[in-house]
Amino acid sequence: MLRACVPQFKPEAAYELLRAWIADEPWGAYDAECEAPPATAAARRTRSGDADADARAKKRAELAQLEADIAKLEAQAVRVRAEL
Repeated sequence: MLRACVPQFKPEAAYELLRAWIADEPWGAYDAECEAPPATAAARRTRSGDADADARAKKRAELAQLEADIAKLEAQAVRVRAEL
């Protein structure tokens, strides 16, 4: 039963086990002495995913500001054209 193989209270190790199992890759070696897992690929992906999400949020804010500036300039252009 797979449940017996999943490390309890160690989500990173559980994720790596399930990811390898689903991808039909070899499982990592079991270390009974391990107190804390080393940084896993999942943890690295999470940190880089957070950085990517932050970068996307900044780009969305920048885009919103540019769109607001464009709207102001278009309104100004309409007023200037009306004065001609």
